[in-house]
Amino acid sequence: MGTQKVTTTATTSYSDGAAGDLVLNKRVKVEGAFNASGFLVAARISFRSDTTTRFQGTVYALNMTNKTLTIFGVTISTSTATSFEDDSSANARPFGYSQLRTGDYLELRGAEGTTPLTAAATVIVRRNLDSRRELQALPRIIALPNFTLVGVPVATTTATVFTGVPGVSGNATQAQFFAQMPGRTVKVRGTWNGAVFAATEAQLENLN
Repeated sequence: MGTQKVTTTATTSYSDGAAGDLVLNKRVKVEGAFNASGFLVAARISFRSDTTTRFQGTVYALNMTNKTLTIFGVTISTSTATSFEDDSSANARPFGYSQLRTGDYLELRGAEGTTPLTAAATVIVRRNLDSRRELQALPRIIALPNFTLVGVPVATTTATVFTGVPGVSGNATQAQFFAQMPGRTVKVRGTWNGAVFAATEAQLENLN
């Protein structure tokens, strides 16, 4: 989990899931004790509902057969458990997947998929068109000055505004920000050119 190595044993108990549900990017809470090797020995693992992955942007494509949508190149699945809400001036009632259109501006929360450029939507809110573009997730493939979120390439520069770094009052440097990234959720704002998300702002969220 992040940079912490965790090991399970035959006595590890599981809540809201089972050992077979442990897959890459699955959000869990682990309770236990550290052993002499620095591993966290899990006494209990609780599976958590994950809504840390968030999007704000326009729908590029819809697949009516699979009930998926694409934002920032990410294929986002929906299900009967997905909550839909229309807060746009259209105020559609009822509102669900079948009312979505390409070009709709959405605020979406959910969970990162097990493969890059995939996610599952928990909450979808349609809003009036806006120029703001945001993406939030755990960072992967960190290589200063760039990283990926949900498989989306994110580019930063020294002009990017970096915030949320522990121990730093106000804005941080690019180097300070990247040093604290592992294991933390990152929110970026900026522009999407169809291939790369150019971050004008990057913020570290709380430790997962």
